[in-house]
Amino acid sequence: MATSYEIIQKTVFGNKQVRVISMSIDAASASIDTGLKVIDWIAVAPISMTTTALSFKKNLGSAATALPGILNVNSAVSGDVFFVTVYGV
Repeated sequence: MATSYEIIQKTVFGNKQVRVISMSIDAASASIDTGLKVIDWIAVAPISMTTTALSFKKNLGSAATALPGILNVNSAVSGDVFFVTVYGV
């Protein structure tokens, strides 16, 4: 099984675009294309997590390259499942 994600909701909050993304992680890291031009902030809602060291980097690819609109997930454990709400433009 590979890392999978699905944008399950697209909406607007004030002057920001909002994406709710469902993620199932099967690797230590993943780069998620949010469909936004720039990510301003995120909120994470865990469903089933075995790690407490999970980290997210906004607007950054897996090779520490600036990639606007990309959400990089690091230090994940296979089987981690969560929702991420992403705000941006």
